[in-house]
Amino acid sequence: MSYKLETRTTSNQSSRGSYGYSSKPTGITIHWWGSPSAGATHAGVVSWLRGRAGGTSNRGSSAHYVVSAGLVTKLAEEDRATWHAGNRKGNGETIGIEMNPRMSQGDWDTLVELCADIEERQGSLKYWRHMDWKATACPGVYANQISRLVNDVNAELRRRKSGGSTRPASSSSSSASSSSSSYRVKRTRQDDVPVMEHRGLEAKQVDTLFTAGYRVNVVSEAGTWTQVRNSNGKDGNAWVASRYLNPFYEDQRNSSGKADVDFLSRTTEDKVVVYAGTGSNSKEIGMMHNTGYRVRVVGMKGTTGSWSQIRWQGSTGWVHSNKLERP
Repeated sequence: MSYKLETRTTSNQSSRGSYGYSSKPTGITIHWWGSPSAGATHAGVVSWLRGRAGGTSNRGSSAHYVVSAGLVTKLAEEDRATWHAGNRKGNGETIGIEMNPRMSQGDWDTLVELCADIEERQGSLKYWRHMDWKATACPGVYANQISRLVNDVNAELRRRKSGGSTRPASSSSSSASSSSSSYRVKRTRQDDVPVMEHRGLEAKQVDTLFTAGYRVNVVSEAGTWTQVRNSNGKDGNAWVASRYLNPFYEDQRNSSGKADVDFLSRTTEDKVVVYAGTGSNSKEIGMMHNTGYRVRVVGMKGTTGSWSQIRWQGSTGWVHSNKLERP
């Protein structure tokens, strides 16, 4: 175990039997503790989720683990239910893990190691997002990373089984000699995307991706930046601002070309038309009249994610993505 494990018991827990389920969990539910801009800390989240035991007024929510780089805080035994999913089955059958919203490489590596440890105790588990149990934006930046998490946990378990003494690079930090098939692919959303040597606008620009829809192999994601394979970068990797890339991976698309996403956005102008389908020839089913109108985006289509599917009046509709704030 390369992370520090501490125990801080929560008062907000119960038996799994109280939900009608066995004491043996069948899955793991991933959460985040909110946007990084909110300023929450590992210790603060632990105190809140401990409920009365943490000296707070919170009597309705908890989790099994709180995780950030190199540190795991255990709040309840895995055979107990914590109140994390907002759903009877989610609480009754899964282990809740609250993640640091930075999603740094250290945060990710600690999550992978913890999940592998849990699976060694509990057997193979299914992975869920909080949004799979209720209508929520949680787990935020982790929402589109579940396939990657499963792959990395499986790789870690194989390493342990083979007696490997060193931890292989995760799928988010593969070496420069790896083939491009080792990476997941995103596309640029516009022309002339700057490629930087390091994260940050003050970094040296090493390349430009000139054409919208250009495919890039994603190495890792850190905050508002995405590391991609680029021959001009150090060790064959460089960085682009995530706002220039589709928020979904190409392998997330279904047979119709739609990629499922889930995030909140706002209109960027007045009188944004909502259509029944993609394409301006589709039937108009409504209009969002005011700039800044909040909408939940649940799907995207187009090579550059040019169409966004939104929740609209109890159903869904489609709008031009350029009428919404970029995620």
